[in-house]
Amino acid sequence: MDPSEANIHLTSPITHIPGHTMQVDWAGTPMWLTDPITRTTTKVSIFVAT
Repeated sequence: MDPSEANIHLTSPITHIPGHTMQVDWAGTPMWLTDPITRTTTKVSIFVAT
């Protein structure tokens, strides 16, 4: 990052009524889930909602 960009904040507050709207996104890099019985692995993505 260029030093001149260090003070730029790229956020925007979102006004919403609790319980009325939901903000959703995927979180980070996909992970691997291993079944403890069969030992098979499945690629999974983490879904976040607030």
